[in-house]
Amino acid sequence: MPGDQYSAKPIAQHDTAFGPARNTGMLRCNLRLTPFGDSNLMLPANAKPKESLQRLAILVEGQLRTVPVLHAAIDQDPSFTLRVGQPRRHDRDSHGRNWNIDAFQTGFLHWPQGYEEFRTIVDGLRAEYDLA
Repeated sequence: MPGDQYSAKPIAQHDTAFGPARNTGMLRCNLRLTPFGDSNLMLPANAKPKESLQRLAILVEGQLRTVPVLHAAIDQDPSFTLRVGQPRRHDRDSHGRNWNIDAFQTGFLHWPQGYEEFRTIVDGLRAEYDLA
């Protein structure tokens, strides 16, 4: 109601600490947003979902099992070895990530592109999840 003591003032009359005010009728906020996963959804940089050590290792192993060469080897021999190292916490890096997994092991004696596949999977999950 105009003149009501509880009505908001137009933005042009508010503090202009975040730059020049425009009479848009909307308030500003200073919030840094980052992409979440493969979607267009934007979340605050520190609002990634948190997962436990065990859950992160399971997520990495699950995605490794979808790599075609590993998937074929597991289909042919269910006893095929696939081990993922334990996630380790560290201080946030420049990309906002707070954990890493350094090693994995497969039943292959020689798989040259294996480490690159592993790093791509781990780095993707590090960008998507925080260690709880």
